[in-house]
Amino acid sequence: MEKFYIYLHIRKSDNVIFYVGKGHGKRAWSKDNRNEHWCNTVKLHGYDITILAKNLSEKEAFELEKKFILFYGRQDKGLGTLVNWSDGGEGNSGLVHSQDSIEANRLNQPSRRAVSIDGITFNSLSHAAKVLEVDFNSVKYKVTKKHFPTCFYLGEEKEYIPKEETHSKISIDGIIYESMSSAEKILLIPRKTIKYRLEKNTFPNYFYVGNPNTYIKGSSKSKKVSVNGVVYKSINEASKVTGVSRVHIRRLFDNPNNDNYQYVL
Repeated sequence: MEKFYIYLHIRKSDNVIFYVGKGHGKRAWSKDNRNEHWCNTVKLHGYDITILAKNLSEKEAFELEKKFILFYGRQDKGLGTLVNWSDGGEGNSGLVHSQDSIEANRLNQPSRRAVSIDGITFNSLSHAAKVLEVDFNSVKYKVTKKHFPTCFYLGEEKEYIPKEETHSKISIDGIIYESMSSAEKILLIPRKTIKYRLEKNTFPNYFYVGNPNTYIKGSSKSKKVSVNGVVYKSINEASKVTGVSRVHIRRLFDNPNNDNYQYVL
């Protein structure tokens, strides 16, 4: 019996998921028989491929395809970022809704103010809460607070300045992860959101692993440090005086068992 899989196509330019598909063989890598919107997106952004699930029966693949299309939302319905022209699943393949049905679906939403959550567009706060299966007030809080740059009302994007990523271990809610990528996969929180919270003092439960009693969030370049009992204005100064590379000193600070290297409160 032939096995099927579910795949995602992701825009290279901004890592936004724009297509969910079911296939077998080389279908995920094929550009044949794609709709016009898919072709335009690929031409503009390029794309990467991720296999979500494999070794599925056709029935299982149809069901998963429908669930993921519902989760990410179709762009032609105003519900998300997908360029799919059908809702997926057997008996619905290739279906294109009329403009009247699209408008009726939009008007049936409890709120008509679209929001973007982690790169996915939803028709309303209520729609986002329902699809993501989270509390409505939690979605509203993230959309309205500046500390969550990836959650906002459409047209009211929040300012976010990306910083250089670190590969140090991190702690989130008391659990240590090997890297931001590891935390992203386990917690299903976008890496840019994790990085933002690591850099902001408003999220004390997010920090790079070091001595939790002396660690000061933010750039360590401007924080006083103690190296073998000697206090320096910054890691840069400690590196210049001791002759030890800044990268090596940073690693020593990330070791919670090394009391000779601490941030100074």
